[in-house]
Amino acid sequence: ALPIYINLFTMAAQLSQYDELVALLPVMQDAHKKKPEGPRLETIEKVGEFVASENFKAYEPYIVSEVLPTLLARHDDKPKAAAAAKEVSTALIAKCSIQSFSAACPSIFAGMDTDAKWKSKVGACNLLTQFATRVEAEDRELLSACLPEIMPPIIALLYDTKPEVVEAASAALEISMKGITNRDLEPFTGALLNAFKIREETEETIQKIGRAHV
Repeated sequence: ALPIYINLFTMAAQLSQYDELVALLPVMQDAHKKKPEGPRLETIEKVGEFVASENFKAYEPYIVSEVLPTLLARHDDKPKAAAAAKEVSTALIAKCSIQSFSAACPSIFAGMDTDAKWKSKVGACNLLTQFATRVEAEDRELLSACLPEIMPPIIALLYDTKPEVVEAASAALEISMKGITNRDLEPFTGALLNAFKIREETEETIQKIGRAHV
């Protein structure tokens, strides 16, 4: 009977910690200019402890779907909170399972939204580059399957007014396009990349691909 009691105790402890994690989110989201940075910084650091914990897998779905968008929003916070958000979000992506890539994409895309601050856009692109690099190395087919979802938000940022956003989006696009597994398209990956970056080259690239299939 002892193992049953131990399991019940473990489950109760995890539920308590999960409630604690959920309670952190509203504090992280309260970023009014008149609000002090301290409480947000503390909650971000606390999320970092959950990410680093041995029980991370139990919290991974919630952190990825609910907390990650707010972490990206905090990339545009005051200096200490922004630095902590970058550190924790980077550690999160490094620890996430490869299989969670498709689930993480919508949360990352939230930081690429047109209404997002430019530092959040840069952070989102950097996280996508980080995660896509892992996926390309370990499960290229998964990256390939996610390309239709990945490409539009990245391409939209290639024409952002902030050079930092354009640079980060270009890096994310380059690694993402390594998911192209169609042998007919692989030789044109570089041309496609340039076509996305330079609109004037789009028509020429399409013609090149068309001639290759004649």
